Amino acid sequence: MSLTELILALLVALPPHTTDRDRGETIEARTERLAPFASEMVEATRGDRRMLAALLVLGDEESHWAGYVTDGRCHEGPLGQRCDAGLARGPWQLHAQTCRRAWQHPAGSKESLHEEVRCAAALLRYGGRKCRSWSGAFGVYAGVGCGWRGGPRRARRMGRMGL
Repeated sequence: MSLTELILALLVALPPHTTDRDRGETIEARTERLAPFASEMVEATRGDRRMLAALLVLGDEESHWAGYVTDGRCHEGPLGQRCDAGLARGPWQLHAQTCRRAWQHPAGSKESLHEEVRCAAALLRYGGRKCRSWSGAFGVYAGVGCGWRGGPRRARRMGRMGL
């Protein structure tokens, strides 16, 4: 199994967002929808398994890989779950001020995904250098600093990703 196939298998194995479950998304459809994310993540990280685990956890925590988010249709999500009221996009919930290059392309496009994954990884790397921990990296990503109380849980989840 290639690393891309492993990442795709992990993505598909995560519990689906309620909107995907409610609309009856099949495993085959979920696999097809998430395949571009797996390949872009492996390419952007050059196979760095820790960063891949961080991106998997971050995407799951931020968007649960919901179809309406990955397809660039945040406005169609449930009230209160519309990508920070339309200010964010993609599974990693990136804002225009921190990820301008992604916002130069249509939401849900291959070009936007290409930039989103690179931006999310860069922000996590920056936070990791600044805080010297994955826990802190998640806090910096969230915009609240190294001591964010949600960081340790996300860092522990990374260890359970099987990478």
